[in-house]
Amino acid sequence: MKAEPLLLQKSESQPNSFSWHEPGYPATEGTLSVALYQNGTSWNLSLATSRDGTPDDLLVFKVDSPDTGTAGYASEVLDMLAVTIGNETCEDTVRDAIVSHPLSRGFALESAPQDILSQPLTAADVESLAEECVKASRRQNWLCGLEVLSRDPDNGRVFLRADPEGAREHLWEQLPAAPEDADLIVAAESHGMVPLFGFFLGENPVFDVETDALEGVSEARAFNGDLVHHGDIWVSKLIMTRLGVPGGAPEDLRFRIECALDRIWEEANSKSAPAPSSLAAP
Repeated sequence: MKAEPLLLQKSESQPNSFSWHEPGYPATEGTLSVALYQNGTSWNLSLATSRDGTPDDLLVFKVDSPDTGTAGYASEVLDMLAVTIGNETCEDTVRDAIVSHPLSRGFALESAPQDILSQPLTAADVESLAEECVKASRRQNWLCGLEVLSRDPDNGRVFLRADPEGAREHLWEQLPAAPEDADLIVAAESHGMVPLFGFFLGENPVFDVETDALEGVSEARAFNGDLVHHGDIWVSKLIMTRLGVPGGAPEDLRFRIECALDRIWEEANSKSAPAPSSLAAP
C-alpha cells in the first residue's frame, strides 16, 4: 500500500476534465481509465475498462466538485472497487484484487498533487472491504438459490421462500424463530438480487370474509428491524395463492386483503417500542 496516488491530468480539449490511464489504454485489452469531469452543473467520477480497443464496463458516480475544498471520494472509490470485484467468495482472491487495482492507490489532480482527493487504502481498509465483498457475494449466492414463489413485474421484485437460519447468517442476525407452520418470505429486487424486506406467512393463513381479519401473516420488516409496508398488490396475490383463492377471484377480495395488510402494519406501528421479535406471525 506504499504506491503513490494516481495523478489525474487535465484534458487539453475539454475544460474541467481530468483523467488517468493505464499504459496502453485503450488499445490494450483490460486496461483501466479513471476520470473526473464536469457534466453540466455536476461532477462525475468514472472508471472504464478497455474491451476490443474501446472503453467498456463504465462506472459513473456523481461527486462533489474538487474545487469545494471539502471534496473527498473515498466512499465512491470503495463502491467502485466492490463492483469491480464481482461475485467472489474467496477472501484471498478478493484481497489481492483490491490491492492490485489502481484505485487502491488513491488519486489527486496533477495540478494539485498535495490535495489528495482519495487517500490510498490502508491495510485495514483492504481487510474491511474484502470482508464486505465476500459477505455480499455469499448473500447473493444464497438468495439466488432460494425458491421463487412469485414475481412482481411492476417493481422488478421476486418473493422467495427462505430458511430462517440462512436469513440470520446472511441478512439479519436478530431474526426470530419462525412461527410453527410458517415460511419466511423474502422480497428482493430481481436485478442483482438485493434483499428488501421479509415477513412470515403461515402454511394455512386465514382470511375471514365477514370481518376481513387476516391471520397467519406477520408485519413486514427490513433486515435492520425497521417496520415497512408489505408492498402492493403482488403481496396480496401471493397470500391469495397460499389461501387457495382461484385466479379468477373478484378484484375486491384482493383489495380487502391489501387493506388487511395495512391494518397489520398500523397495529405494529402503533406499538411504542416494537421489538425485533415482533416479526413473528400473529
